[in-house]
Amino acid sequence: MNLDTLIADLRIDAQDETLGYYLCRRALERAVPFVNKDMSLGFEITRGVGESATIDPDPTGKSKEALLLMAQVFLAESGLISSSEKITVWKSGDKSVDRSRQSLTKENLANSLLALYRNLLGLDESSLLTPATYESVGADSYGGGIEVD
Repeated sequence: MNLDTLIADLRIDAQDETLGYYLCRRALERAVPFVNKDMSLGFEITRGVGESATIDPDPTGKSKEALLLMAQVFLAESGLISSSEKITVWKSGDKSVDRSRQSLTKENLANSLLALYRNLLGLDESSLLTPATYESVGADSYGGGIEVD
């Protein structure tokens, strides 16, 4: 299967047509070993770019859905990283933006997608390669902060 086709499906499932090609490709590359292990398959992505890149054998049905779900988990994970770099509260005059719960929302999304993946494959928590649930590391995670003597 042409990798562009799978990336288009991933963008549709993630409901974001603006996701970059290389971000989607990397998410799929990260998903392949997990799906291979969890479903005892042998997917491989060729090293081409654009139309020359393929995934073999062609994912269909349950294996395709598993690949797309696990890739979405990794996309949500990359969103957790990018949201941690942003200013959480911004104020200017009578306007303000509060993103303090953004990482928690993305964390919940990653965990929900992971639960769907596990449910699709009938996996339990003991699966060795399937990522564990995500926990947010926010400012409140550090309590009162660091004490310096």
